[in-house]
Amino acid sequence: LAERVQIEFELHKAFEKKQFAINLQPTVDVSRGKVQAMAVSVQWLHPQRGLLEMSEFKSAAEEAGLGADLCRWLWQEGIISTHRMLVMEACEPDVVIMLPATPALLSQEDAVSWLIDIVNDHGFNAGNIVIQLPEAAAMVRERETMEAVLALKRHGFQFAIDEFGTGFAPVHMLRKIPFSFVSLSEKVVQGIGKLPSDEAIVDGILYLARQLGLQVYAPGVSNLEQASFLG
Repeated sequence: LAERVQIEFELHKAFEKKQFAINLQPTVDVSRGKVQAMAVSVQWLHPQRGLLEMSEFKSAAEEAGLGADLCRWLWQEGIISTHRMLVMEACEPDVVIMLPATPALLSQEDAVSWLIDIVNDHGFNAGNIVIQLPEAAAMVRERETMEAVLALKRHGFQFAIDEFGTGFAPVHMLRKIPFSFVSLSEKVVQGIGKLPSDEAIVDGILYLARQLGLQVYAPGVSNLEQASFLG
C-alpha cells in the first residue's frame, strides 16, 4: 500500500516536472520497405527507476485519478510527434496510427469532440486513427464508454482491443464494441519460438480474429521466425 501511494505521489510530480516522453513504434511492411502503422505510447523518465514503459505505471495512474489526464497528454503530444515523424520520413498518407484510450477519458463529457478536434487540427484522417481500448473497456463505465465509442465510430475512427487474451474480459465484448483490430501482447509475441504456451495463445487469437474478420497487430516482432508464425 505504501509503495502504491508513493507511486501515485510521484506521478503527480511527473506531470509538474514534465517527466513523460512519447514513444513511437513503427511497423514496417518488409516487402515494400514502407511504414505501415505507428503505435504511440508514453514513457516515464523516472528520476530513480529510469525509463518506465506505460504498462508499468498505467494502472497506478488510473487508480490515482490521472488516467484521463495521461491519455490527453499522450494524444496531444503523440499526434504532434507522429505528424513530425511521418513528414520527416516521407511516409505515405495512409499510415495507420494507433493510440490508447481508457474509459476514464471516453466517459468525460467533452471526450468525443476533443478527440475529433485534435485529429482534424493536425490534418489526419479519422479513418487512419485506431483507438486501442483495454480488454475491460466494456466493463468500466459501460454506458458512457459505449456512447463515446459509437460516436467516434460514426466519425470514422477505428478500434483495437489491446493485448487481447491477457486480461479478463469476456469474448462477447468483441460483439459489443465495433473492433477492427486485435492487438497482441508484446510479451506473448516475444514468446513465439521459445514458449509453446505463448504460441498456442497467439494461434488461438489469430484463428478467432480470422473468423471475426479482424486485423491483427503484433508489436515487437524481432525475427523471421516470429514474422513467419504470424503469417
